[in-house]
Amino acid sequence: EEIPVIWGGAYVSSIPEYALKNNDIFCIIRFFGEETIIEIADCIKNNMPIENTLGISYKINNKIFHNPSKSGLPDISKLPVPAWHLIKENLNYNQKILSKLILNCT
Repeated sequence: EEIPVIWGGAYVSSIPEYALKNNDIFCIIRFFGEETIIEIADCIKNNMPIENTLGISYKINNKIFHNPSKSGLPDISKLPVPAWHLIKENLNYNQKILSKLILNCT
């Protein structure tokens, strides 16, 4: 089963057409994605199209579409508290891998 790659952040928000040239990208969330990522996840989970989701760019049959941006800032008080314990575990693991890579490159 394919895992959809969803890309977001300032970099791809400024160049969505260029970023979507990568065929591995499912869609791009432009600007604030805290609420949009949940909407996209719901669409994927329920096998529904993402075409009506505001604030995204995506490609269908090699044609790129840019939906209108969302207005205003997201209400982050509605978001769940991050699972910091998972981030710390993964950060330690990634630091070990990065250290090995750096040592092997020098």
